[in-house]
Amino acid sequence: MRNATKSFVRFSFAMTALGARQMVRLFERDRGLDHAANSFDAVTHAAESQLDDTARGLYKAGDHLQSGMVDAVAALVSRAPDPRDAMSRMREAVERSVDATRDAFRSAKDDVSDAADAAASAVESAVDAAADAAPA
Repeated sequence: MRNATKSFVRFSFAMTALGARQMVRLFERDRGLDHAANSFDAVTHAAESQLDDTARGLYKAGDHLQSGMVDAVAALVSRAPDPRDAMSRMREAVERSVDATRDAFRSAKDDVSDAADAAASAVESAVDAAADAAPA
């Protein structure tokens, strides 16, 4: 328990320090944004590599959603289109992202349900085995 607590605190502190460093980099003239983006990408890939298939699916759906939103806002800002057209494009991007997120959550819900059933069955078997092995 002590090692897990230390790891959690160490991780939290590292994320705080990384965030602070990247904020400073945002104001550096030479490649500050590139350095910050590369650093965040490296940490993101490391975290993603620790996810199981279900969590990775949820992550990818959320990433797709936020990426679509950033692209939609960037398109609005850079092109200065007709407001009605901009809203229509944004609505379409959000709808696509929401659909992808919904599909990922449905898939994950089924996976989590199956895993919970398997875990409950394993616990039940372990309890039965322990009861059978216990001296009378």
